[in-house]
Amino acid sequence: MKLLIHSLKGARAVDSEDIIYCEADGNNSNIYLYSLITNEQRKYFVSTKNLKELDNLLPPIDFYRCHKCYLINFKYFQEFEVSTSSIIMSNETKIKIAKGKKIESKKHILEYFNKFS
Repeated sequence: MKLLIHSLKGARAVDSEDIIYCEADGNNSNIYLYSLITNEQRKYFVSTKNLKELDNLLPPIDFYRCHKCYLINFKYFQEFEVSTSSIIMSNETKIKIAKGKKIESKKHILEYFNKFS
């Protein structure tokens, strides 16, 4: 799904499948893209949309708000680390799960991967 996301420099066309995760940064969001990891030194760009706005734009079947500061794309999920209540993404980023969302996060992970079975 192609999106036009406004950034501090203008606007950027982004394929939702390229988004690894989004991180809240005040009223803005840092959007980490797979394509930026391989092509540029900077691994994210700053969007003028807050996390709630991005959460409403992105397909809920693929994206999940596991913490007030993070919105993850299950496509890049690598591991659920029980000891730290964290999700490890494919770029090795460890994302903390909110205390009250641990069970819900496990449920969403299982639902996402069951759709491929």
